[in-house]
Formats: sequence, structure tokens, C-alpha cells
Amino acid sequence: MDGTHRKCVCSCRSAAIVLLLFYMTVTRVAASSHPRGHLQPLGSHQPPEGKIVEVEGASNPAELCRESMHFSRPVVLRRAIEKCRAMELWNDQYLRNNYGHLGFNCDIFKKEQLVIQSTSLNLSDFLDAYNESHYYIVDQLPIEMRGDVPFIDCLHCGSVTSRLQEMQLWFSSGNTTSSFHFDTFHNLNCQLHGTKYWFLIDREAGGLHAYLSRALEGFPIKMEEFDVDAVNMYEYPNFQNISWWETWIYPGDCVFVPYKWFHYVRSYNRNLAVNLWWSPSQAQDSNCAETEEKQLVGASLSDVYLTLGVHVRFMMTEMILNNHGQVTFKEANYLFVYPFSNPAGRAIWN
Repeated sequence: MDGTHRKCVCSCRSAAIVLLLFYMTVTRVAASSHPRGHLQPLGSHQPPEGKIVEVEGASNPAELCRESMHFSRPVVLRRAIEKCRAMELWNDQYLRNNYGHLGFNCDIFKKEQLVIQSTSLNLSDFLDAYNESHYYIVDQLPIEMRGDVPFIDCLHCGSVTSRLQEMQLWFSSGNTTSSFHFDTFHNLNCQLHGTKYWFLIDREAGGLHAYLSRALEGFPIKMEEFDVDAVNMYEYPNFQNISWWETWIYPGDCVFVPYKWFHYVRSYNRNLAVNLWWSPSQAQDSNCAETEEKQLVGASLSDVYLTLGVHVRFMMTEMILNNHGQVTFKEANYLFVYPFSNPAGRAIWN
């Protein structure tokens, strides 16, 4: 190779290196110019504020009332239900033998969709298919199954039993993802099998409620257009400075999520959970029951009733207070239609 050719080759290599370095620099600058967490999973914008407060067991009603419901704070109850029939017995064979004939509504996607698509299956058919499909039971816990699940002692507080709204069953083979949303109820979610990851944001954080809330469309109000796996920070810039909390829930644990706390949930492994929703009270939940609710110690979910009318009154009062006494016919009509369109076992119009 003569000297002229060698110089030409070296010049080409140098030019290629310069172009590569220029491309890497431009790419890095372009990437860094995006808002923090852009098109990344929710929470990538900054580290969590911390883990949710945890307490051991579920025997102290005052703890839940005073520290959680009263001050609208989430709390994790570790090993709250580790000795119950549902945890010990609810393997697939037991469920098939004892409850296989019961019918359930099943979502057909494990990631919550803008438009929910579902099908109806009896439990035996679901058990045949759920490990090789995206079937996901999200439905009322049938009356026949409630005796296997305890009504844990810490709920004997603040007249929770007079404000119960729903008992929900969540059952999948894992790898489910909820939408980012808030519930218009207090929520106690208890894990029977598998694990769940919870991401939570304070309902008052950074004016998030006013920022995201829309006209009343359903219970709970969902933010389905918000992709928790790839947050568009140009559309939702307020998230760049929002503090958040997290927790992992294992078999036997329960997590209390207060009314209107934003959250989303991921599940792993064969996953069974039961949750209770109950209506908040305009009066602060600061007093624990002293009389009839003490009789519920050791009770199961079959020993308590649902009282849907309580939540209609609560939501109507909230609307009136938040809208200076003005409530539209559409909003009022939805509140009264909802309980009848979503029957929940032994419901009482109370």
C-alpha cells in the first residue's frame, strides 16, 4: 500500500470516528432534553418518597382508625390474615371441587384496557384456562365463598360494618397491571396467594386531583389513557415533581388505601386477593365501636352485609359540598343508578 492510499484510509477512519462521536453526542443531548421519566414506567421520574407505614397484624382497630382512616394515610398490615381458610385451602383442586359451578366475570386482558373486554365463565372453566391465557377474574366475591375469608378485627372500627359497599375477588396467573386510578371508597386489599406491587400517590399531592380529574364517568374513576408503562411527560408534565410511595404485599398481608389516593397495582405468580370497599364518612373516622361490633371478633365476610345506599348519600354530599350546591342531573342520576346496575350479593338499600 503506497503512502497516498494509506493516508486516504486513515482520513476515512478519522471521519467515521468523528461522525460517530457527533451522533452519540447529539443522541445523548436529545435524550437528556426529554423530561425526567418520559416514556418510562411511572415512578422513573424520581426515587420513591419511601415505603408505606407498616404495622404487625390486624388486632388493633384504633390503629387503623386513628392513624389511617382519620388522617387519610395508607398502611400495610403485615400477616393480618395468615391463618384463614382461604389461604390454607384455596388451591385449584379445592376451588374446583367446592366452587367450580359458580359463575364469574373475567377480563380477557391482564393489562387494564381503555374499554374493558370480558367474558363469563364458571370457575371450573376458568381454572382449565387461566394458566395459558390472559383470563383474570375481577368480580364480586360470591356469598358461598365468603365464609373462608375473615372480617379482620381492625375493621371493627368507625362503623365500617354499616358502610360496606363491595367484596371483590381478584384471581389470575399473575403479570397483571391495573390502570392508574383512584377509588371513591376506602379500600382494604388482602393477599391470599402470590405477590402484588403497589404504587401510590397522595390525593392532595401537587394538586394532582384537579389536574387529572374529569367529569364523573364511573366508580372508580379511571385514567385509562395514562400508560403506566410509558408515561408521556409532555402530556402529563406535573408528574415530574410528584412524590410517590410504594409497597410489596405478600400472602397474608393487607394494605389499606384511603379514599381518592391514586394508585396502580402489578401482580406476580398465581395471584388471589380479596378486597373490601367501604364508604368514607363526612364525620372523621376517629371513634372505634364499643358495642355490637365487638361481637364480630373472629367473624368471616359471610357475617357482614353490604349497604349500597350509604355510598350514594356520601357521594351526593361530596358533590354538593365541592360544587357549591350545584349538581347536574347526569351526576345525580348516575349515583342512583349505579348500585342497581352493579348488584353485590346480599346488598341492602340502607
